[in-house]
Amino acid sequence: MQNINEVKFYQALENIFTGAKIEGDSGYINLLKIKFSYYKLILERFKEDVKAKSGIIKDSFKEEFFDKLYSFF
Repeated sequence: MQNINEVKFYQALENIFTGAKIEGDSGYINLLKIKFSYYKLILERFKEDVKAKSGIIKDSFKEEFFDKLYSFF
């Protein structure tokens, strides 16, 4: 279950690194699509790392952890 700070962090991160979805066939559009797929790969790896760390799993620290990350970004 995601808390509010976790959701806000992931939304802010996606807005920073991917922006609005665009469509087309130009080289620039293709680069943006590659960037978006790379972002999704890194995001999944980050989520796995967060789950793997036992100290972050605790809800009290998890909420503070994502609050700090959100305020940083």
